[in-house]
Amino acid sequence: MYALIERANVLIANYTHLFNDGVRALLDEFIDDKTLLIVDEAHNLEPRVRTGLDRTKAFSTIQSATNDLESFLNSGLIQPYSLDEEIAPELTKRHLQRAYDCLDTFTDAVHQEISGHLDSEYTGWNEEIANTLRDSDERLDYIEEPDSLREKCDLPRFEEMALQPLESNIEQVDSISQKIEELEGSEDDLNPFSCLAQVAEAMRDAIDTYANQVDSSEGGSLTDPFDTASSQSTGDGDILATPFGRAAIGRYQEWVEEDGHYTDSPELSTLGRFIDGWHELDSIRHIRLAELNWDWDLRSEQAIEEWSHNEKSAWQAAYRVTLNVANCVPEKRIHDELAEFGGGIVMSATLEPMDVFREVTGLDDLEGDRPIVEARYSDPGYPSENRATLVVDSDWFVQSSRGNMTQDRSKMTSTREEFADIIEVVARTHGNILIVMPSYDEAEWASTLLNESSLVTKDVLLDQSSTNKETEELKQSFFRGGSKVLVTSSHGTLIEGVDYDGEKLNTVLVCGIPIRGGLRTRAVRRAYDHAFNGNGFEYALLVPAVRQTRQALGRVIRGPDDVGTRILADERYTGRNRSSAYEYLSEREREEATIISPQSLFDSLDMFWRSHGRH
Repeated sequence: MYALIERANVLIANYTHLFNDGVRALLDEFIDDKTLLIVDEAHNLEPRVRTGLDRTKAFSTIQSATNDLESFLNSGLIQPYSLDEEIAPELTKRHLQRAYDCLDTFTDAVHQEISGHLDSEYTGWNEEIANTLRDSDERLDYIEEPDSLREKCDLPRFEEMALQPLESNIEQVDSISQKIEELEGSEDDLNPFSCLAQVAEAMRDAIDTYANQVDSSEGGSLTDPFDTASSQSTGDGDILATPFGRAAIGRYQEWVEEDGHYTDSPELSTLGRFIDGWHELDSIRHIRLAELNWDWDLRSEQAIEEWSHNEKSAWQAAYRVTLNVANCVPEKRIHDELAEFGGGIVMSATLEPMDVFREVTGLDDLEGDRPIVEARYSDPGYPSENRATLVVDSDWFVQSSRGNMTQDRSKMTSTREEFADIIEVVARTHGNILIVMPSYDEAEWASTLLNESSLVTKDVLLDQSSTNKETEELKQSFFRGGSKVLVTSSHGTLIEGVDYDGEKLNTVLVCGIPIRGGLRTRAVRRAYDHAFNGNGFEYALLVPAVRQTRQALGRVIRGPDDVGTRILADERYTGRNRSSAYEYLSEREREEATIISPQSLFDSLDMFWRSHGRH
């Protein structure tokens, strides 16, 4: 992209590049008040920018960075200096010591938080692993297949845990930061976090300056213009003449000769932005969290035996942890970026409700500088008799009412059994069917239900979280041959941007409202309550969920000759309750919707298809 931009009049790219600090810096000279921005699929603008603003760092990287600091403190280039002598511009040995104390305290505090969380939520988890691997007849199988070990011990594959309070709308300092701010020796007014960020940036500058000099003298290409860290370097040749600069390059050269690195520079040099974010960003519009990914890596009985006697680091053999300072309210960043352009078009078929979209993306604030004009798609004029929009007045399909994902009807909750009937009924009707469930786990349940049903004779395809290639192969399988049922998640890629024209898709069924759960969703709702006058549930959860529903509905009827049915199953689509999704459907969808009972669903569908000569 960067190589072509000077010769292009039109640049087609992923709009999230604009919100990546490093990539955006490369575009500064090309964006002015004559540049036009067009954002397609803009209903995803807010969530994608939010995710892109995460400041993440692997816990292992942070731990390794303490080794860099320790090597500096022990370096013969730095040891002779007193605490208050400069070892680089505006950097003293005291800064270095304070940075080490900060990072050492930080890693220890995070370690305790994660250990405490696992011990509290999964009591005796490490002992159960040790006993299973020591006593079970299948212990060798568990060693070879770590995920089966996780399932045996009933541990999560992925989990997020908060590292700050979420119960209050009052800004509070997280316990990790409190421990660092209470470090002894803080009477010198040097903030430990600031010292750590300053040292990290000084190391980054030294390495970038050194690499640029080598690049210039040898004609090589040691630096990558797309490296977000190096693109922001402010270093110059002077730092290489300082004790710290020489020590930094010495550490860098040692690092280059070592193997097995996961970063492009010594770990300490990559910490600046993350540490700045942890220290500076508020705790209302941001959340500090740890992401735990199951990653059991002990493969020998001896290693497992040694691990079982080392409680302090038990979780590190089981989980790979990433720390994240996550942005919950991207409104300002979106506003600021759009303001850099001379004008633009932000478009999608599912932006409604427009007032909510304008508020959460900062467009309302932008209107003070320029006019904001709303335009809507005109009615394409497709015959209304070619489509049926049905709202099934069923129970709320929510986690509390769904119960366990069992195939045994005698053990199903009444809600799950009702939806099992709805899914079977729809799967039996004419043509290709797309069934959209609230999650991939629920999609797997529905797929198994249909495969085991004696009433359903169609082939059943299951979409799971997978690669683009696998998803494309699944889609083509759905299109080929006779009628099939495709089951997917409401958060999958098969309900957006896929053209199911003609006979490729005849019916879509959306079960429930695809409101995301989890820790981050709680944090976003809390932040939106604070930012948007108590409208957190509607703005952060309900409206985005209904947009996902509307994207799914839009897969049917892609042309004037297409015939199809669209089904919403959940009482909240009827408009009769306080958590109503009905009002966030489009005006045309509301006008065309027919509310029916679960018992009349089959007859309604059969009547529609018979009226079109199909059944």
